Amino acid sequence: MQALKLHPTVLKKLVDKVPLKDQAWGKMLKHYYFRSDQSKNPSLDHLISIYVERNYLIWRLPDVQKLLKSAAELVIKQLDEKESDAEDFLSVKEEAFPAKHNEYSHLSIHDFSDSVPTLPPDNLQNFVADPRMGGGDQVAAGGGGGGHHQQQQAPPVRDVANRNPLAVFLESMLPWVNLGEGDDDADHQPDNNG
Repeated sequence: MQALKLHPTVLKKLVDKVPLKDQAWGKMLKHYYFRSDQSKNPSLDHLISIYVERNYLIWRLPDVQKLLKSAAELVIKQLDEKESDAEDFLSVKEEAFPAKHNEYSHLSIHDFSDSVPTLPPDNLQNFVADPRMGGGDQVAAGGGGGGHHQQQQAPPVRDVANRNPLAVFLESMLPWVNLGEGDDDADHQPDNNG
């Protein structure tokens, strides 16, 4: 309950992120103490956003939601009985977190997220299927007769210049991708005596 009194903005952010759709949450968020999702402290707002991004899954559990709901209802009841408590907690928060600028701006909220960014769609097309399989893209070399053993041509060498390094690395592990042999320098000696 003290955490909600000190950091009332976390409730609105949790309700939005989890998401909590019960009408009781909407009623609680209309209370003047929980109405805002921003405090006057950018550092604290940033840390709360990181907390919500990292821990919102915990708040999806019904028992934890009941605990949060009862704590929020208790805070509202106490503030309605004695409004000076709100001012007291706000002054305590300002003393504990006096920063006026965001001391934690170097921390990206996305670094704390469980969601994984994906590769761009143009890079994904190379990983979907083996082009040697049934696509007819590869031309078989050798005779056209029934009893002859057919050989596949080597896939064309792909240019790696100006491409996403992660995509090139992942493509290099696929057996049907040819990035070249790296023999561009004829004078190169493996033992560096060259």
